[in-house]
Amino acid sequence: MRNAWPLLFLAACLSNERTSITSPLEHRLRGDRSGACVALALIADGKSERGTVCAGEPRPFDADTAFEIGSISKTMTGFVIATLIAEGKLALNDPIELYLPAGTKVPRHGEQPIRIEHLLSHSAGLPPLPSRMMPRDGNDPYADLSEQQLFDSLADVQLSEPPGTSWAYSNYGYMLLSYIASTLGGADLEVLLRERLFRPLGMHAFVAQRPAGVHDAQGHLALGIATAPWTFPAKLSGLGGVHATLDDMIRYAEAALGTGDPGVVATIKRTSEIIRQTDDGPAMGMGWIRQQEASHVLLLHDGGTGGFSSIIVIDPESGRAVVALSDTALTNTGGLSELAAHVLFPDEVPLDLPRKLATPNPELLTELQGRYALDELGITLVVRDGSLFMQPEGQPELQLGYDSYGDFYPTTLIDAVLTPVRKDGAPITFDWKQGGGMVRAVRLP
Repeated sequence: MRNAWPLLFLAACLSNERTSITSPLEHRLRGDRSGACVALALIADGKSERGTVCAGEPRPFDADTAFEIGSISKTMTGFVIATLIAEGKLALNDPIELYLPAGTKVPRHGEQPIRIEHLLSHSAGLPPLPSRMMPRDGNDPYADLSEQQLFDSLADVQLSEPPGTSWAYSNYGYMLLSYIASTLGGADLEVLLRERLFRPLGMHAFVAQRPAGVHDAQGHLALGIATAPWTFPAKLSGLGGVHATLDDMIRYAEAALGTGDPGVVATIKRTSEIIRQTDDGPAMGMGWIRQQEASHVLLLHDGGTGGFSSIIVIDPESGRAVVALSDTALTNTGGLSELAAHVLFPDEVPLDLPRKLATPNPELLTELQGRYALDELGITLVVRDGSLFMQPEGQPELQLGYDSYGDFYPTTLIDAVLTPVRKDGAPITFDWKQGGGMVRAVRLP
């Protein structure tokens, strides 16, 4: 659900005027093979400048178009947790087992328990996803996740070091936080978000209960293919279930900069303060990542679902922020971070060119032919008629396209990227990126 950071409408409609942010959008997107559309806003000096650009044909966005914001939702889950702490219903150093059903086997390292702060800061030692999560539909992976699967999966976790020692991004941890927040708050997380965050800021954001007049953008794979939205169980949606319009995200960014409902502003400020930093990870607030970029200390989070990408970046010192929302899953190709960073710091962050269709060198194709192991899956790459084909064991063959960044990608069925890798004189192999994860293939004799 998370990309690596290392990621306007007027009152009635998205603006198609040329503005200072339209130019970088066009530079990066026009002709990009993804076909993505991006709506972006720069907030500075108490004003917001908006723009939208599509790689290909424009899509029907307006001021009431909502996007899946993916893991930016985690900062909002952190907000709800902060309100519950302020109410005295839990504390950062509370062991999580206090708030889970009796009999749940919660892992420990010796006598060291997993605490609330460890879940918030991705330092609990939990895996990215529950081990017993077995979605019936890979295009909607969280739809049938049960609370019982969530709790039972804890028994499968073996902690190799004390919680709080290392940073490992975990959607699983935020599923548990969602459950804890819903239980202590006495309502589903969506209700808590609406009452405590969305309504005070005038946001029309939602998880499942779409406000009147708001409609969803159609999500897409990075092949231009339309894909179904993701759905989440009501109590477990805090890892990535929020939908929001660009105006909603502008209001959220403004609150992070100190403008808006005073109670919300004060709570967001608390969530952005560092609660933990490990030796191998970023400084973490309650969902917010704090990162040093050149001379700037930024608050940020990005997000990606099956059909959408998003990012919010806050520069508190300068009072500036960027939010960007795309109707296309760009996780495997880096997301929106480079674009957002350029808009915020145009003199410091160069902007890349679009990923366009290209023709691979025949020598590269010949080198890549062969057998590989991708984790436990056998893969064969073959060349036919000047194109590379991938044959996973027991699965349909995939024809791979090629782009100007030097990456191959399936032209149908799935959203993924194959990046050739040459290292230390060893035979060529490749990295396979899919769903926000990456696996390096092992070349077989």
